[in-house]
Amino acid sequence: MDDVLDVIEAFADGEPVEPARLNEALADAQGRDHLIDILMLRGLVGGHPPARPGVVSPAGAAGSTPVSRGAPRLGWARWLPAAAAVALIGGITGFVAGSHSTAAPVQASKAVVVSSAPAPTHVFHLRDGADWTEKAGGN
Repeated sequence: MDDVLDVIEAFADGEPVEPARLNEALADAQGRDHLIDILMLRGLVGGHPPARPGVVSPAGAAGSTPVSRGAPRLGWARWLPAAAAVALIGGITGFVAGSHSTAAPVQASKAVVVSSAPAPTHVFHLRDGADWTEKAGGN
């Protein structure tokens, strides 16, 4: 009976299934109930588009051509939670590694250097009224 359930699960997951085996699995009441359970579970989970089932003819059958829709594409939205998890784990790991580093903290230098300004090379003398005019109000 597990073979019937495996065929139903493969069909629901979009894996290629031989039509004769799928017909036998769906002829069984337990197989139909299992398909309904799988579809209901996917509906409850939500947010994930249903897989497109693929059915292939047996390879040895005369005049049969394989028909398969293939697996659905993986969109960027599917990888977004994984990328966020990797970034979060990397950040936490970097923080923990940095906080447990064995290097001694750098001490600030306490030496005070006193230096004087260099001697001026040219002195400008400005006279009020001759070089500029003082105005009230910044105009």
